[in-house]
Amino acid sequence: MAAQRLGTAPLPDGGRVAYAVTGRGPFLVVAPGWLSHLEMGWAIPVERMFHEALSSGRTLVRYDRPGCGLSDPYDGPRTMELEMATIATVTEAVGADRFDLFGWSLGAAAAVRWTAERPDTVSRLVLYGGWPAGESIGDADSRRHVLGLLATHWGLGSDLLTELFAPDADAGTRRTLATPPRAGRPSPCFSSRTPSTCARSSVRSARRPWCCTGAATGQHP
Repeated sequence: MAAQRLGTAPLPDGGRVAYAVTGRGPFLVVAPGWLSHLEMGWAIPVERMFHEALSSGRTLVRYDRPGCGLSDPYDGPRTMELEMATIATVTEAVGADRFDLFGWSLGAAAAVRWTAERPDTVSRLVLYGGWPAGESIGDADSRRHVLGLLATHWGLGSDLLTELFAPDADAGTRRTLATPPRAGRPSPCFSSRTPSTCARSSVRSARRPWCCTGAATGQHP
């Protein structure tokens, strides 16, 4: 079983971002979704197996967004500039000048923005479960009710997230998946102001825009 090596990197505002490195080889950087916890995620067998597979023949770099998981608390504004600063400080800390970039959920928007602004740093871009604009996900009432539940009742909110993201998992896996959100920092991580629109006009493949709601892979010169 692979072991993850933990570290921290400074943000411009003085806080620190936690990151984890596994494997050896060319860099693969993962831009995470809304919430993550490096240690608790690694303790979930199915999640660890996925990351170990990604680490085969590669140096896998994962991180907790500011205010989430092992990273320092963060109460400042949630902007795409913050997401870019986070990727920048993590990749600098591990010495990744050029890398494959994998963004899932909210991380897909951040990965596209990064690639649009710094195409010389990205060898391949992989997107999964992303969106061109967050406002297009569900109607306004649904979004308001979900955010309200997360803000007022974190236990029920974590159960709801598990139902949304792992509806077919068995009972034991669902309980395990609900544990990291319950142990996280909900207020800063689950902000309704989190940026969710990507620069899809600037990053395109030969077949389709890079922003998508499924998965896409490709290479950049």
